[in-house]
Amino acid sequence: MVNKGYFTRLLLVAVAAILLVGTSAHAQKLSINLRAIGHIASQGRVQDKEYNPKLIVVDQLIKAGPQAIPFLVSKLEDTSLIKATVLDGWPRVRVGDIAWFILYDFFTTRSQVSTLPEPGLFAILGAENLNQPGWKSWSAVVQKTGRAGIRMGVEAILEPYKGKLVWDDKERCFMIGE
Repeated sequence: MVNKGYFTRLLLVAVAAILLVGTSAHAQKLSINLRAIGHIASQGRVQDKEYNPKLIVVDQLIKAGPQAIPFLVSKLEDTSLIKATVLDGWPRVRVGDIAWFILYDFFTTRSQVSTLPEPGLFAILGAENLNQPGWKSWSAVVQKTGRAGIRMGVEAILEPYKGKLVWDDKERCFMIGE
């Protein structure tokens, strides 16, 4: 006699694996080198041309549209060190850190309002002390949650909006579309 529960679990695992591989493959279609980001101004968002007029990596991500989102999420666990000075006052910056900052900014309007329902991506920061240098706050989040935890948290926050995110040229950020 065949155990139906076993086959059901096997089928669910197979479907999850296919979805995971499909998402990962989709994210990997982009070949943008985040290590080549360059210096990010301490004012504004990464996509604000008045502060960051020459961030070619950011321009490439914007051009990629919604495909940039799973690509950036897939990079959140990347611990490759970026040797150039990227953020003022930060002793070390890793690719996963940059992926986070770009994602966060890509879901923030010019007036610094999240385009995702509250608490949005800000929930990843939790109750960390944001009155200390940025690198210390971020390091505390990474230490507490782990890079895999950050990735899973971001995926959970974005999951309800999969296929609904559109780039808004006026606000220069992703919005939830219809």
